[in-house]
Amino acid sequence: MKFNINGKEIEVEDAVLQTALEKKEAVTLTNDALVLRTKEEDEQYKVNLRSEAKNTGVEIAIKEWRDKLGLDFQGKTMENFTEALKNKVLTDAKIEPEEKLKNTLKDMETLKQTIQSVQSEKEKVVNEFSSFKNNFVVQSELSKVLPQNTIIPQDDILTIVKNKFEFAVNEGKIEVKQNGELLKNPTTLDPLPVKDVIDKFFIDNPTYLKPVSGGSGAGDSGAGGSKQTLDKFIGEMQEKGVALNSAQFNSEYEARVKAGLLEA
Repeated sequence: MKFNINGKEIEVEDAVLQTALEKKEAVTLTNDALVLRTKEEDEQYKVNLRSEAKNTGVEIAIKEWRDKLGLDFQGKTMENFTEALKNKVLTDAKIEPEEKLKNTLKDMETLKQTIQSVQSEKEKVVNEFSSFKNNFVVQSELSKVLPQNTIIPQDDILTIVKNKFEFAVNEGKIEVKQNGELLKNPTTLDPLPVKDVIDKFFIDNPTYLKPVSGGSGAGDSGAGGSKQTLDKFIGEMQEKGVALNSAQFNSEYEARVKAGLLEA
């Protein structure tokens, strides 16, 4: 007789069935080609099968990544893989930062040298411009205070004066030094103005000035070669806007007296 269980046929000999019925015993069937399970047994079978497949897949994946990453460890569990990977990362991290640090320090040194070069070039340009600007200020001021009746050209007089004194611009004001010492007003100890320094220089060095003609000359008295009177000299200075007893007035007075053109 044949039995159909869920689409699967099982054949049992009639004699075996007859004997089992007579004895009221269970029929024992042996067939390696057919496996029968209850619903609960089948569910557990499937769970176990999936677990085994999962473990097999994990083991295969671990082996592949072990070879790919060059890891060296025994076992095929995720714990073995994780521990080996962690150790490799830590080992590589000790090497990589050292190399990065070397490269960073090298880049920093290059950047430092570049910044120093740019800074030096900038300072050079600033200093050159400042020197040019200060020289222009000094030159302009000297041109204003130098007398016009010099016996040599103004450029030559400027050279002589600059060799005699040191001119520097400090906080927008010109300071004059001689032999490294700042020239000061003995009364107030304020730095001497450029004009006072220049006036005194020509008082001490009248030979740089041309003798002044005029005064009581042939046009005034009819007697050529006569000296100019003090009153005439004062009147001439007033016409020129030179204040009485100013440095320029005294300088001009001394120069004419030494030249024999003014009555002392």
